[in-house]
Amino acid sequence: MKCPKCGHEFEIEKNRGESQKEGMIKKSSEGKHMSRAPLGYDWNLKEKLLVPSQSSREIEEIYEEFLQPGMNLSKLANKHNLSVNGLKKVLRNFEKRFFC
Repeated sequence: MKCPKCGHEFEIEKNRGESQKEGMIKKSSEGKHMSRAPLGYDWNLKEKLLVPSQSSREIEEIYEEFLQPGMNLSKLANKHNLSVNGLKKVLRNFEKRFFC
């Protein structure tokens, strides 16, 4: 394929998705995890489960503060050194812990 700007020829990896899928299947068959544990959790590799980590109390505090009147995502994110999107993920993961 040619670059439309400079005309340089380059090859595109056609089977990128295939190699990613193979890697995921290999990890899964070896009992390994595809991603890191969510904030507030660690992987228990022996039992292959998510377990609360040392920082799980901080996550509970974040959730409790979120429920306080006058608290907003921006204030809470700044207080705990998180981005607003990161905070949203923390809150969604915490919610799943109780309702899923």
